[in-house]
Amino acid sequence: MKDDVTVVTGAGGGLGSKLIKILAAAEAIVVLVDQNIHPIQKLVENLQQQGSQTTA
Repeated sequence: MKDDVTVVTGAGGGLGSKLIKILAAAEAIVVLVDQNIHPIQKLVENLQQQGSQTTA
């Protein structure tokens, strides 16, 4: 999945956040979408620090 663009809706929930980590580990470009930006901001920051191409 390297460099494939993926969009995860409901990214702030438990299942969404686990899926994001799996996709990031597979080197996908991950776009996080949720009704509330606050739960996913920290997740995006953490993944970016690890070198993942992630945005919310």
